This record gives sequence, C-alpha cells and structure tokens, in this order.
Amino acid sequence: MRYAAKIAIRHLLSSWGQTLLLAVGVALGVAVFIFMSALIGGLATLLTQRTVGSISHVTLEMRDRDPRILAGAESAQVVVQKDLSRREQIAVWQPFIPIIAGTGGVTGVSPQIRGSAFIERGQAVAPVGVTGVAPGNLSVIANIGAAIVEGSAELPVDGILIGRILA
Repeated sequence: MRYAAKIAIRHLLSSWGQTLLLAVGVALGVAVFIFMSALIGGLATLLTQRTVGSISHVTLEMRDRDPRILAGAESAQVVVQKDLSRREQIAVWQPFIPIIAGTGGVTGVSPQIRGSAFIERGQAVAPVGVTGVAPGNLSVIANIGAAIVEGSAELPVDGILIGRILA
C-alpha cells in the first residue's frame, strides 16, 4: 500500500494544473451528488404529503351485511340481504368520537358525510363530490385552510368551499 500511495502523491505533485482540475472535478461531482440527493429526498417528501397527507389514514365504515339464511324458522326460510336502497352509514357515530380521539397516535378525528351531486351553471352541468364536515373540523385531516385562494376556512354552518377548477 505504501508503494501505491507513493505513486499517487508523485502523480499529484507532478502537474499542479492537472491536480487542480482533478480536485475541482471531484468537488463538483460531490456537490452535484449532494444536490441531487436533497432534490430527490425533497420531492419524495412533497409527493408523499400530496398523496397521503390530504386523506385520512383510517376510515371507519359500517360493516357489510353478508347475505345469509337465518336459522330457527321451521316452516319458512328467512334470508338477510344487503339493503341497496339506503346509503351505508353509521347511524350512531357520536359515542365513537371520544374513544377514537383518546386512542394513542390519533392526531385528529373528523366525522364526515360524503355524497355526489350535479352542479349547473347556465347550460354547463358538472358532477361533483360533496363532503360535509362539522364546523371547525375543516382542516383536521388535511390542511385545507392553507390552500384556500379566496375567502376563509372559518365557514358558517351553511357555508361551502368550491375547488379552484370548478370556480
């Protein structure tokens, strides 16, 4: 190893211009590598925040009723089927809020109701998704308040937020 180090030092000291060019090239390569690593890391964080940061990580929904035949009826068969006429919702959700909020690792709880609608303006008709949240819970799951272009995140009970594209 001493012989290899001796040859390397001799080569570096033989031509100062070439040594300087080599050192600048290595420094520039390291700087580009650090810059690209930081850029990729920042981009990964941004993409993660945009995709995962705006949705809830856990969603509670009503359990599906599986079709089945009830036992116990001797002269007839009773079948339980999924009711397609009503929307799936948790009818009594209020008692669950303090339980969920008290669970370790939970940073926010926001009961929501979701639906679909059509909005009309003149002759134009567009399908929209409608999400209802409790007043004061607008930015609990996603930081919607920071993305508002005009107006305020403090909405009255009958207030509405419209997306930039729809507006």
